[in-house]
Amino acid sequence: MKQGSGDYALFLGRLAPEKGVETLLKAWKNVRNIPLWIYGEGPMEENVRRLAEENPSVHVLPRLSGANASRR
Repeated sequence: MKQGSGDYALFLGRLAPEKGVETLLKAWKNVRNIPLWIYGEGPMEENVRRLAEENPSVHVLPRLSGANASRR
């Protein structure tokens, strides 16, 4: 990942329905030229990983600690 280059989108948060991550992934099916990095964990983690497998521009990574999150 290129830190600070601005050539990707980032979702950082709990992978839960109320956070809108499923809506984001559905919308991202139409945005294949910009990588989407998803950092998080939660009840939808398995669904998010499955949807990400369908789109090579989506990358799901483990939750970041507070200190590491502020550097993204």
